[in-house]
Amino acid sequence: MANHLVRNMMFPPHIRLRFLHSSVPPSPTTPTSSSSFTVDFLVNSCGLSLESALSVSNKFQLNHKTPQKPQSVLQLLKSHHFSDTHVAQLIAKRPQVLNCRIHDNLKPKFEYLVEIGFEGELLPHIILSNSEIIGKSLGSGIKPSVQFLRLFLDSDEKFLMVVKRSPWLLGRNMKILLKRNVDVLMKEGVPAHVVDKLLILHPRFIHLNPGLVWIERN
Repeated sequence: MANHLVRNMMFPPHIRLRFLHSSVPPSPTTPTSSSSFTVDFLVNSCGLSLESALSVSNKFQLNHKTPQKPQSVLQLLKSHHFSDTHVAQLIAKRPQVLNCRIHDNLKPKFEYLVEIGFEGELLPHIILSNSEIIGKSLGSGIKPSVQFLRLFLDSDEKFLMVVKRSPWLLGRNMKILLKRNVDVLMKEGVPAHVVDKLLILHPRFIHLNPGLVWIERN
């Protein structure tokens, strides 16, 4: 080691500094390229605070080799009425959305939600209120739930009102949760219009154990 240092002193300063720098092992805490890119993107493109970005980057990483992917996600969000504040809130809550595929995941999902009535600023409201929707399958998750809810809510106005009040409904499997309790009510002779009112006024009844679902009779 001493011989290395002596020989190093014989080099000009700029060469000596380069030699010393290359001989020092990298610090284990030095951030990787992806880590640095993630923090930078979360702060400068998504509007997160540095503290929030660092916290998110501990659990989630973007690939610095494909920066166009998360940028495309942001463009899609902005095209569907997500403000800068909406974007920051969504990414802080569910950063995985930045890695979602656009054409076979987010885009058709957003288009379907707009088609059934959640257009304009309603779409960011629904997504932010229930970010689980991002991870749900459109064909086997969201659509069947919507279709089953509409069996009992006889107008678009009622459907939109119920989901706006309880956005979590779109993130649940209605065919399982709702059907089992509705079946109990129907067997007890409860008419469809009462089920309609339950969904509007007390939608969390669908989470009850079927054995606990009952209705008081006069």
